[in-house]
Amino acid sequence: MKDIRFLKEQERQLATLLIDAGYSSDNRKMCIRYFKARGDSTFVHHSLNIIRASKNTNGSLIVKSLLGTANGKASESQEDSYDTWFLNGYRGKAGSKLD
Repeated sequence: MKDIRFLKEQERQLATLLIDAGYSSDNRKMCIRYFKARGDSTFVHHSLNIIRASKNTNGSLIVKSLLGTANGKASESQEDSYDTWFLNGYRGKAGSKLD
């Protein structure tokens, strides 16, 4: 698996790009959710270890432009819905763990 380095300044750049693209933000307990419409969300975890974006959305394209192709997977129940980036060596847990 390719490790992607993700820094706080990149998080700010991603936030700016998402907001400029019409996304609103909601600070949650474990992550910041950027959302535009039903089924169009991008989640940036506060740990900066995981980013998830709804597949086939502008949010996913924006993250891909910054970080390249998704290198992780969501849990089995979410795999068809989200592109996932594991960052800074994070490998996942339970249903999303990469070997």
